[in-house]
Amino acid sequence: LLNEQREHAGPVLAGQAPSGILRPPAMTRQMTSHVVTRWYRAPELILLQRYTTAIDVWSFACIFAELLTMLPEANIDRRERGALFPGRSCLPLSPMDDELGSSPNLDQLNVIFSVIGTPKHSLDWIDLTEMRDHVAALSPVPRARLQELYS
Repeated sequence: LLNEQREHAGPVLAGQAPSGILRPPAMTRQMTSHVVTRWYRAPELILLQRYTTAIDVWSFACIFAELLTMLPEANIDRRERGALFPGRSCLPLSPMDDELGSSPNLDQLNVIFSVIGTPKHSLDWIDLTEMRDHVAALSPVPRARLQELYS
């Protein structure tokens, strides 16, 4: 989630460097809310919420959970391992479902909610009215029992 940008072009010339050696140009880091792989996008990101470190924690946790399935103790055949939340589209960040020819149940948010359940309490934490309405319009889904999913 970091974009590195040069402050100036080209290396520092030997005459300009205090030690007389070439140095790489200084880089600045700028945070971006773009998570390339939709499978690791946090619900808050999909719902166009303000970027927080919780989004990074979600992405890390998804990847870490997938890595745990590689342990011998997981007893999961390597051919059966896959993404934790393998959605095919990510509304509103992807084209509409009918343009992709995919099922609305494969929308990334629905895939996540099929495991963690749809929110049961107030949706006031969702800033944008359109996103709040989208979540409110979803059919209620109970939280899945993880023991059943991963046993």
